[in-house]
Amino acid sequence: MAEAKQLNLPHVFDRPNCGQAFENAASSSSSLFAMSTSKQRIISPHVAEYPPGYWSNCIRAGNTLWLSGFTARADDRTTILGVGDAYEQSRVIFEKVRNCVEAAGAGMADVVNMTIYVTDMADNKQVWKARQEFFEGDFPASTLVQVVALGTPEILVEIACQAIAPPQAD
Repeated sequence: MAEAKQLNLPHVFDRPNCGQAFENAASSSSSLFAMSTSKQRIISPHVAEYPPGYWSNCIRAGNTLWLSGFTARADDRTTILGVGDAYEQSRVIFEKVRNCVEAAGAGMADVVNMTIYVTDMADNKQVWKARQEFFEGDFPASTLVQVVALGTPEILVEIACQAIAPPQAD
């Protein structure tokens, strides 16, 4: 078993004016990050986008893709597909994930992490079944969370993902 070591580092804020120096350094780092990483909204023609001011389905920052929590909501943004069927809802969601990562120039093999929300933990087997239809090899790191409710009572599953996309051509 690896041994944990405790580091005794001086506390930055115990010294006069170091708090301000820390804030200045953090501000500079944020500026550097902003210069080296642009944020781009990725839109797939196959996934309904909410109007501006709500959220984006997919954001690219550098080579990282951040996908919102998807549900089995149809393109009309009202109808729920696969009512009462966690497997079918998961298939709809994974198809949306695929469409969004492909719109960003990536693929399902590039999905590295997902958080899966279910209203009934017993539905996990149905989610896994659908997931096996979209992924192979090394599956993404995953967290499964049971929640009391999602957007509407008909929604059984919501899935949020992160992916690493290939570098964009200049």
